[in-house]
Amino acid sequence: MSSISPTALEQTAPPLQTGESRSKGEEKPKSRQRFKPQLSCTLCRTRKLKCDRNSPCQNCQKRGLASTCTYIHASVRRNKPPTAQKTSNDGPRDFQSQVAHLEELVVSLMNRTNAITTPTKASSSQPSTETNSRTSISESTTNSSPEDWTEAVPLAETTESFEKIDIQDDQNNYVGDTHWSAILDSIALLKDQAEDKKAAPPEPQCEPSPSNRINGPTLLVGFVPRATRSEILAFVPSKQLCDKLVYAWTGSGDLGAMMLHVPTFEKQASLFWVAPQSASMMWVALLFSVIGLSSTLEKLSGGNSFKSSTDLAFKDQDEAIDIFREKTVQCLILGNYTEPSPYTIETLLIYYITDQFRSPDVQLGTWLIFGMIVRAAMRLGYHRDGSHSPKISVFQAEMQRRLWATIVHLDIQTSCQVGLPRMVRESMYDTKPPRVLLDTDFDENSTALPQSADFDESIPMCHTNVKGMITKIFGNIVDFANSTTPATYEQVMKLDRTLHDAHDSAPAFLKIGSMDDMNTGTLESRMHRFGVDLVFQKSRCILHRKYLVPSKTNLAYPYPYSVTECVEASVRLLQAQIYIYIETQPGEMLYDQRWRASALITHDFLLAAMILAVYIGHCVVAEPLGGESQMGVRVKWAREELLLILEKSQKIWEETSSTSKESAKAAKALGAMMVKVKEAGMRKTQGNGASRIIPQLPVQGATATSVQAPGSFLKWT
Repeated sequence: MSSISPTALEQTAPPLQTGESRSKGEEKPKSRQRFKPQLSCTLCRTRKLKCDRNSPCQNCQKRGLASTCTYIHASVRRNKPPTAQKTSNDGPRDFQSQVAHLEELVVSLMNRTNAITTPTKASSSQPSTETNSRTSISESTTNSSPEDWTEAVPLAETTESFEKIDIQDDQNNYVGDTHWSAILDSIALLKDQAEDKKAAPPEPQCEPSPSNRINGPTLLVGFVPRATRSEILAFVPSKQLCDKLVYAWTGSGDLGAMMLHVPTFEKQASLFWVAPQSASMMWVALLFSVIGLSSTLEKLSGGNSFKSSTDLAFKDQDEAIDIFREKTVQCLILGNYTEPSPYTIETLLIYYITDQFRSPDVQLGTWLIFGMIVRAAMRLGYHRDGSHSPKISVFQAEMQRRLWATIVHLDIQTSCQVGLPRMVRESMYDTKPPRVLLDTDFDENSTALPQSADFDESIPMCHTNVKGMITKIFGNIVDFANSTTPATYEQVMKLDRTLHDAHDSAPAFLKIGSMDDMNTGTLESRMHRFGVDLVFQKSRCILHRKYLVPSKTNLAYPYPYSVTECVEASVRLLQAQIYIYIETQPGEMLYDQRWRASALITHDFLLAAMILAVYIGHCVVAEPLGGESQMGVRVKWAREELLLILEKSQKIWEETSSTSKESAKAAKALGAMMVKVKEAGMRKTQGNGASRIIPQLPVQGATATSVQAPGSFLKWT
């Protein structure tokens, strides 16, 4: 045994201070207690049990407390190999930690494979009958055979869920499978970005617009002083300005067809100008919401009715929009919107849509307002068809059907935008679809409704009902995607057949065979076709995207149909994004309706871009040089054509990244992936006895054939 010198002992032992030494002011060296990390979990340390230092440890597992097994000094405790209960979904989501986690899984896989190939250890490597069903990705890979892989297997064994929970600023942020950002971490080729993370330039800071100064909806978090009826009516613009704004909104067709019965609203407006004090507060709120939405759409399209107005109180457009929004909220409060009455639902819906346009990104607070709208509508019985009650007139019953159809559609659309389950399920209502009628076909004095003109292109309600038919199936797909219960591929294909049957039953004037169909017909008919196709394509994306990329790349993939559906639908959506971008440029068809490229449809394009990026990234990793993928799937577009479409989409996101956080995030992710793809495209390989090289992605220009788009694509460089 080695001896310890007195000098070393003096250096390690803490100094002993007596009262006498302290009184004399003698200075002694401070004690330095050696840091001893806690290697046992909290439960074992508290109960004085022997901890095996795994995560979770055996003691916590036996007591059913695996989810609470924590280590205070987790960063310094000894490294342990990953256990069978640890899944790849539990890994950290930042790039550097995720790469390290994957390396541990690879090492574990190698060790397990070696154990299986050793005859003496074959019996010990077989899984126990009591093994937990939630096994890791690496374990399921080694225990599967090619024969098992070629058969259709449950979703839980083929791919990971795309849902995720981020923790930012000590706050949980959950998004489900319907949200585009949930799939972002699955894009291959991006893990190398961790090396350049420190040197990467800071992300652009999005400057809030003057009309978006309040962080949240005014109705919930905004400071709005209480006002009397007289004070509110004093801010009503002149009749000339009001009529101009109301006509501009109701004439838009898309947003005006469902909300109001225009002839009835015009009659009520005429009575209002005769006796403003006799109007109900909710109707005044409806008027302010209508002119507020019309002013917002006009601003987004570059128009300004306030410049030529003789109303001196409303000369500044931004200030007028803020006033209209404030007065709408004051009227809702004064009319007590928590006890819904006539015009409450219409006002809240229009206010909700207006708030959607305040920010280029999706706002959770706005979605919370929609939850209030759903409950208020149910309170008024809109979820039950009006034919059940003899006290409800045929006019009122039909308008309730229109409003409920709007609520169901917006519920699915906005729930997908925020990545959360929808609020209204089919089993919760029996309200019939509205009839395909013009507003002039019935009024408040009608005792019976005319027969529905099911397929009449001239009636906006025809488009609404067809889109509602597909939206109903889309809602079932969203429920399927957000379900926590694994489903079979047979269920997926059943929904797929239902979706395609519904789309096939739509009239020809509401279907798009190719993007060339967007060049025919009136502006209104083009937008109707565009709206129906948008719902159909994103339904295909969400339904099949869990089967897009296999977890086992070395064997034949059993779901080629899902891959084809995802890729084709994503390409169509990105073609639509490029089309909208081009047609909203100066001098083009949609320049005066640029509001159509707002946050209401941005989510669909983000979803498509991420899905196509995942597909391309997987192809480059699994089979870097083109040709038929190892999945045994071949799509109609060459990889270079897909990259060209994705690059154009990335340019659009980049252009709006200074004002939108979501656009900046998408542009950064897609830009990083494009760099990796170009680098992989320079590598050579031997194929069919010849050397082939993937050409560099063209930066500018494209043929109409390569992007399946109208000739206007040729003008974009």
